[in-house]
Amino acid sequence: MKTWEGGAVEGVLTRDVADTAAVLDVITRPDRLQWYNAPTPDRPFVSEVGVDPGRLRIGLVTTAPFGLGIDPVCVEAARTAANALEELGHEISEVEIEVGDEFLSAFLNVVNSGLADYDVDWDRVEPHIKANRKAAQAIDSLTYVRSVHDLQRFSRQVVNRWGTEFDLLVTPTMSIKPPRAGEILAAVHGGAESGGPALQVFQMAVLTSAFNMTGQPAISVPTHQTGSRLPVGVQLVAGPWEEAKLLQAASQLESALPWADRRPTI
Repeated sequence: MKTWEGGAVEGVLTRDVADTAAVLDVITRPDRLQWYNAPTPDRPFVSEVGVDPGRLRIGLVTTAPFGLGIDPVCVEAARTAANALEELGHEISEVEIEVGDEFLSAFLNVVNSGLADYDVDWDRVEPHIKANRKAAQAIDSLTYVRSVHDLQRFSRQVVNRWGTEFDLLVTPTMSIKPPRAGEILAAVHGGAESGGPALQVFQMAVLTSAFNMTGQPAISVPTHQTGSRLPVGVQLVAGPWEEAKLLQAASQLESALPWADRRPTI
């Protein structure tokens, strides 16, 4: 992604926390050509795997913003992870993520505006992408700047909760179970025809996208599964530049609720 005002994500899909730590050691080195750079860690991230993070205050999220419901199995996944962390000695309290309509509008303005940077044959682009670009073209520069400021304001409000209310956040990764192949594409095409985004896209991203914009380190781990062994993810979110703490807690959870040998039933 060319823009998103720093909200783009760099990362990879791995099989375990140790692999994630190893990749972070490669991709998080300082780059003088980058607009944003995080502080250099005190030691390699791979050395944090298996380290006891000490007793943490952990916030548990079981509700979604905007009144969206959460599938019971996703709530179960988050509660199971929280219970495992509590058994490891951490303190658990239920909290909520508050995201207002102002943030959502600002987020869409910034994200859609990034499409204008791409030099492509727009006649060959999928309908929902063209619809988002058309919406972005209707946004004037003053509205865009105000949207960026709104996101910055929201980010500061969110980040302030780490270190004051809790040290780590646990949420379901998505508010719905993983959809079948093709369902999301059909939904976003329908959203383009109706002039609005697809509900399923919001449901998949509502618990994770806020932390893209705040720039906080987060990890999704497949600690849970449905009756048919379909993986259900749990998200852990740490404070700014606290990747070490995140990896320590994630590796604890991986040991308590291992997933390496799980396979879905076809």
